[in-house]
Amino acid sequence: MTHNPKKRRGGLKFGRKTLIGIPALWLVLMFLLPFLTVLKISFAEQADTIPPFTPMFMADPAGGAAKLHLVTQNYAEIFSDFGASISALANPLGGEVPNIYVHTYWLSIKTALTTTLICLLLGYPMASCHRPRPPRAAQHADDDYAALLDFAALYAFMPGWGCSAATASSTTR
Repeated sequence: MTHNPKKRRGGLKFGRKTLIGIPALWLVLMFLLPFLTVLKISFAEQADTIPPFTPMFMADPAGGAAKLHLVTQNYAEIFSDFGASISALANPLGGEVPNIYVHTYWLSIKTALTTTLICLLLGYPMASCHRPRPPRAAQHADDDYAALLDFAALYAFMPGWGCSAATASSTTR
């Protein structure tokens, strides 16, 4: 029995495309559907109905045909006083930001930057502690420092393990 690599490679092309295509399609759909839903809601008016916004297509009372109904008032509110909001954020003394949307966005960016900085400051020393070392380097005097970092990592991650264990045990009852 001879091995024919061309036949095998050709037979795997469909399998590879399917293997990659199905999860890729799933990810695209799971990103696009919520995004398009939020985009649709952003062009709607608030209403006292369920769902709490007006439909995108409304029936024309004269002819009965569906008419596209887009409201841009939401975007006008976001970009009103945009320049004043940016200059208020740039002011080192602080001050009142006239646009709540710009202020909220800026607070989100600051939170993300702070979290990233904290993770970097904690993660790099822990990662350098856990890096593989050659046997000769492992016998040096920095073993006490490495043990201290191991203890710090254990101390930092233990509350997360405890919370997940408590959640798992409470859901099984």
